[in-house]
Amino acid sequence: MLTQDDVIYFVATDRFANGDPDNDFDVDVTNPQAWHGGDFAGIIERIPYLQQLGITALWITPVYKQREEQFYGRHAYHGYWPLDFESVDPHLYSPKPGIPAGSKRYLKDFVDQMHAAGIKVILDMVVNHTGYDHPGLTNGPGTPIKAHWFTPDRSIDEVGDVGGWLAGLPDLDQNNPEVADYFVNNILDWIEETGIDCIRMDTVKHIEDVFWHYYANVIKGKHPNVTIVGEVLHNDQAHVASFQRNFCLDSLFDFPLQNELWNIFLYGGSFTRLSSPFSTPQFPGSGILDKDVAYVNHNTLVTLLDNHDLEGRFLTKALDAGGGNRGWALETTKLAYTTLFALRGIPQVYYGTELALEGGLDPDNRRDMPWDRLGDNGLEPDEHHHEAHELYHHLHQLIALRKSSQSLRYGSQITLHVEDRLFVFLREYRNEWMICAVHLGDGDMEDSVEINLADHHVIPPRLRDQMSRQQYVDVYRHMPSGRAEGGKLYVKMPKRSASILMPLKQMLVSVR
Repeated sequence: MLTQDDVIYFVATDRFANGDPDNDFDVDVTNPQAWHGGDFAGIIERIPYLQQLGITALWITPVYKQREEQFYGRHAYHGYWPLDFESVDPHLYSPKPGIPAGSKRYLKDFVDQMHAAGIKVILDMVVNHTGYDHPGLTNGPGTPIKAHWFTPDRSIDEVGDVGGWLAGLPDLDQNNPEVADYFVNNILDWIEETGIDCIRMDTVKHIEDVFWHYYANVIKGKHPNVTIVGEVLHNDQAHVASFQRNFCLDSLFDFPLQNELWNIFLYGGSFTRLSSPFSTPQFPGSGILDKDVAYVNHNTLVTLLDNHDLEGRFLTKALDAGGGNRGWALETTKLAYTTLFALRGIPQVYYGTELALEGGLDPDNRRDMPWDRLGDNGLEPDEHHHEAHELYHHLHQLIALRKSSQSLRYGSQITLHVEDRLFVFLREYRNEWMICAVHLGDGDMEDSVEINLADHHVIPPRLRDQMSRQQYVDVYRHMPSGRAEGGKLYVKMPKRSASILMPLKQMLVSVR
């Protein structure tokens, strides 16, 4: 089960680490559209790295056997062009005596090793479509999939998201009970034969309703602790939230928040688009966080800054936005991740982000993991790769802070102050609290911002008095960085900076 205790690390398996050169057929690392050799063995070899970074859940791309032929010069290295929904692709595993080719046992052995290392496994799954030219389209041999399982060959432009052929991929008609029944049982097989903890469901908005009816009855009934995270690649909050309300999804990727964070940190958008002070579920403000009541549970949303489907990695978009200024881009990335880890939800990090991996449009945003940036210990970058060193240690600190703080994992989130370039918010859980302040102004603040805590009616009365008489310490710098007296909090920040503030008394208790 995926919980608010988790930090997700997403890897495109083929691009992460090559642990077994013997399964490297069709591999060409010079071709960004070819297989590059990443496999289960490579991930297993890097377990110490994952443990050192501190992540708790690993999301891997689909493992189905893929179509073997190229499609207009592109290979199915990413896993989203399934040929056989019941087998593991031979690029990903190392054959073992007595285990049949393609057996789910290979994934089970991988999951068992991840579990032994204390890491949950999120398996990416596809039920919306098959790979191009699938034999089932002509009732070909060797597949249970039949021609009448597909919708007519029409584009999304013609018929909309549901029923259209996404990127020309043959669309499965999940309103056909025969199709929904097959895939529900197929998912049960993957769950029960491999022990995965969570499913990332691809292209949710393209899947017909009948599938979700069967899914809710059968899979959630039998395996309520296997979390399903839906990918609804859309920026409209109400539209995304409707899938959690209507289709029994435990979680969703928070693309509406991701979109606003890009607007704010990269393109000069206002923090007022995120939240408003004094907002409540009953009387919400106009910010996107103010409208979290649209979700069944906004706290379980997976929050992110980038992944393999967006138009580029965040660091690269920051370089573009900053005119190639690498210092600005690096600092912007750190500020955005500080904000992400302090906000509600379950944070996701895209592989290589911590090593300053760049990338533009697909396939460039799926580059190989830059292991050459690590130091001699193979666990973290050395100072010769200063950007990777700086980002790695920042994310490492954020992950450790998140894991050590109940307020950041479970706490209520209350906005204290918002301006175009300044956002101050509170996270509180059972009298443990932290205040996050993010300042994106290009100059140092000349005067302190005065935030009235005593009259902030959204803060519980039991907390107002405690908050109003404190010296606050920046948890990164371990130095005073704010004070509260007379019922008011005073915050003064340098240009383009972020602070996560903890009461001095609370910090002294936590380090005993």
